[in-house]
Amino acid sequence: MRKRDYHDDMKFLRAVAITLLTAGLLYLFFRNIHFNQVWGIIRRVHPGYLLLFSAGLLFQQVLRGYRWSILLRPRKAAIRVSTLVNFTLIGFLINTLLPGRIGEPARGILVARKEGINSAHGLASVVLERLIDALVVIFIFLVSLLFLKQSTFAFLGKLRWAAWAMLPLVLTAFVLFYFLNKPEGVAWTAKRIARLVMVLPANRRERTADSVLHFVQGLRLRLRTPDFVKLTLSSFAIWLCVVPVYWLMFRPLGIQA
Repeated sequence: MRKRDYHDDMKFLRAVAITLLTAGLLYLFFRNIHFNQVWGIIRRVHPGYLLLFSAGLLFQQVLRGYRWSILLRPRKAAIRVSTLVNFTLIGFLINTLLPGRIGEPARGILVARKEGINSAHGLASVVLERLIDALVVIFIFLVSLLFLKQSTFAFLGKLRWAAWAMLPLVLTAFVLFYFLNKPEGVAWTAKRIARLVMVLPANRRERTADSVLHFVQGLRLRLRTPDFVKLTLSSFAIWLCVVPVYWLMFRPLGIQA
């Protein structure tokens, strides 16, 4: 009974700490907001823009859920897109309320527990999402710079150099993932992990090595060519959808973008 009471007390204290942290962050976020001005702006917004913005935002989340289902297909083929959309929205909600973007790993762990797959594989799918997003965004950014004149914005030259510097790093990451998809890549990685965990206490080595190896194996796409094409097209569709969605948000606010 004492052990159970201790766990109950810890759960209560954890809930209190999370509540206080959330309340404090909300206070910091809202303390300098003039709600009268905000309400005045909202009243001037045409409802049609809000409907289109909401529809576009929902469509974007559906695309994200569909893409996530492709990444998780080698682990479990029967995950519903609606389930993944729900967990995607939960992750965005956690990111909004708490710092550090902890909603990203949280949604990976939550969906893994619900669908009965390894948590490391759920986390790995989220990491793959972010890396794919980085590559797509950098590619679209580089293409968009080609249509902007250098004289229009003085800092475009620096942005070009930054984008070109980031692109090889992202491509290198994908080359590593390609290597991990090969049987010899997994064997090589397993040996390196076994060596690295030797610095840990003996009672933690095996468990740590298994967890890290599960995570690395989760980074293996193991997708067929049609699924890879779908993954690529859906990734570009997500970010091309962002442009009109945010334009619909800026337009009624008088922001010329």
